[in-house]
Amino acid sequence: MKIDYKVIWIDDKFEDEESPFTDIRDYLVDYLEKEHYFKVEIYTFENVNNFKDAVIKQDFDLIITDYHLNDGKLGSEVIDFIRGEKNISTEIFFYSAKQDLGADTKLINNNRVTFYTLTGNSYRDLRSEIKNLIDLTLRKFNHIVAMRGMIMHETSNLDGESLEIVNEYFQKKNDEDICNALFDEIISFHKEKLSKAEKYKRNSRIEKIIGDPVSFSAAQRANTLSNIIDKEGFVNFISDYKKEILIVRNQFAHSILDEKKQIFLSKSGKEFNEDLCKTIRKDINKHIKNINELSLKLKDIY
Repeated sequence: MKIDYKVIWIDDKFEDEESPFTDIRDYLVDYLEKEHYFKVEIYTFENVNNFKDAVIKQDFDLIITDYHLNDGKLGSEVIDFIRGEKNISTEIFFYSAKQDLGADTKLINNNRVTFYTLTGNSYRDLRSEIKNLIDLTLRKFNHIVAMRGMIMHETSNLDGESLEIVNEYFQKKNDEDICNALFDEIISFHKEKLSKAEKYKRNSRIEKIIGDPVSFSAAQRANTLSNIIDKEGFVNFISDYKKEILIVRNQFAHSILDEKKQIFLSKSGKEFNEDLCKTIRKDINKHIKNINELSLKLKDIY
């Protein structure tokens, strides 16, 4: 999973002046962004056909829909399309002011489908029910396997963008100081690796060398970015980047399951719980912004 949280909301009355749905949507955006540090997108549609065109193109974490669209039962088309035609297991939340919701509903697959009947002025309750379902999806998201995948994905993207910034910088500027610093670091790095390899060979410690990276590593890219940032006089965020992105990635990559407590722990014993997952998403968002801003600043001076 990624750091994005995407929602589709289908209701033909969404844009009515007296509709409460806009306030609910804004509340959900604030909740996901400010409390859980996701990048949130909520797409709203007034009919099923437009929704079908959108869901074909990308994945979503939650689909919310009025079951009685245009006073009919077009809501069933949503789930039949999602489950039947596209075989997508996204959570679906149906709501309606009519009392027969779900009673005579015939669906291809109603797994992971929630039905909610509005009673009186119960839009605050509707907001609460949607939030509860979102919390359920977040608990699944915070599972160690999903979090590890998200961290590896986002950190790999940052690695790629860092390399692109370094490459473009050297294409645009002939900076001898930074070139020499990069070569010196690579030479020092490989000398150390060579020394250790020779030592491990003498001591027959093959386990020490297997899988050890020897290329232009993420840390070396970060150090080169740090030199570029200092040379150009920008605010240097690389120390935080290493601590909050690179070290965390390594910790997650080598985390182990405590069978007794059923929790995942880093080698140092740090527990990967819900609060830590929030912090990690917050830090990833921060450094995505930092890397993007650095790229734009450098382009301005070329």
